[in-house]
Amino acid sequence: MMKKYFILFGFLTILISCGKDDNPINPTGNEFYDVVFDKTYDLSTGPSEASDIIESSRGGYLVAGRNKTGTTNHAALLRLDKDGNELWDKTYFNGLGLYSVIEIQGSGYIAAGGARDSAYIVRTDYEGNIIWETYHSFNYSDVARKIIQTSDTGFLIIVNSYDNNGNARLIKLENDGDKNWVKIIQGDPALKIYSIKENADSTISLIATSKTFSQPVSWYITLDKNGNEIVRKSIDLSAVELGSTFYEYSVCQNSLGNYAGCGLEYFFLFNQEGDIIIKNAIQPTAGYDNVRMYSSNPAFNNGFVACGHQDKQVINGTAYTTKTTGSLFIFNSDGTFSNSLIIGDGTVYNLASSVILANDNSFVSVGYKSIDDVKGVVWVKKIKLK
Repeated sequence: MMKKYFILFGFLTILISCGKDDNPINPTGNEFYDVVFDKTYDLSTGPSEASDIIESSRGGYLVAGRNKTGTTNHAALLRLDKDGNELWDKTYFNGLGLYSVIEIQGSGYIAAGGARDSAYIVRTDYEGNIIWETYHSFNYSDVARKIIQTSDTGFLIIVNSYDNNGNARLIKLENDGDKNWVKIIQGDPALKIYSIKENADSTISLIATSKTFSQPVSWYITLDKNGNEIVRKSIDLSAVELGSTFYEYSVCQNSLGNYAGCGLEYFFLFNQEGDIIIKNAIQPTAGYDNVRMYSSNPAFNNGFVACGHQDKQVINGTAYTTKTTGSLFIFNSDGTFSNSLIIGDGTVYNLASSVILANDNSFVSVGYKSIDDVKGVVWVKKIKLK
């Protein structure tokens, strides 16, 4: 996949939305911001799709994703300055894609993704040069979806399997990449993990859901620092609301301790005890048919921003086609919907797969934009609300 991913949207758009009548029609959205920059990167050895973005302590941004040579995918990083100008790009031919990246202060970066049939983790210096890389294989098509650094300078990595019978794994690595432990996060049916956080007491919090569209089967799980399960509490979120059978959607936490996340058209907020505060299906902007949200992050005043796309059916000659446009969705600290922002141009296929609130209070999103029927490029857009 790349989630955040593009061959799957035909599948996603046939899912039936529910609960939308409880929400007002959204405004058009693009009159609420100024564009700082809006750029694409068509690099022969650079990413052709983007999954994650961070702001670097050295200024500017780092994008994680993949590039494609013929039919072969490669893991890739793209470094930008504050104005969106490329500083460097690196291809890691031993990986197939990178889905999560973080900065190690004073040291460089570390990113997690997938290689052939295994999770792939690569640590680099500030110029993207490899310090070490490692692989971990458990089931067919294991992919590392999220990486965080722990207080002991090690790393925790979520690894999900695309085998419907394969449970998620949690890997703890030392600072030098050596494996400390691996824990299977069991479920019936099998689980995927959507979020991970190390708490002040060194316990670990996870948000997980089963690989099914049927009943609400999601959990808030607490582990000790060695990965042993302490508490598991059911959350009233179905697989459709939290994500889907095949693709992960992100969960984040604000400074109040509340968790927010998104799956398809749903946005939800729950507290540290796993109690739902709010759960809503978001209406599309007027003129669009569907909302699809892929990831979320904290925003202003303990609120949240989610990103994804909106689409609509249009007639092209005698046939219907789908127009897909990248969008951002703003939520207040209590989880109520505030606004949607159309950030795509509406003329070509485009979507936003990750968004951050930068230090200058701008939103910076990364994603994918098509330039013809067969080729796509990395798309980065920075906007500031009026």
